Amino acid sequence: LPFIIAALAIVHLLFLHETGSNNPTGL
Repeated sequence: LPFIIAALAIVHLLFLHETGSNNPTGL
């Protein structure tokens, strides 16, 4: 389902944005 994939992508981007300063690697 594309909606689930889009939601996971948004959450992933938000998570990377939140932990961006802590994890420079983005992992």
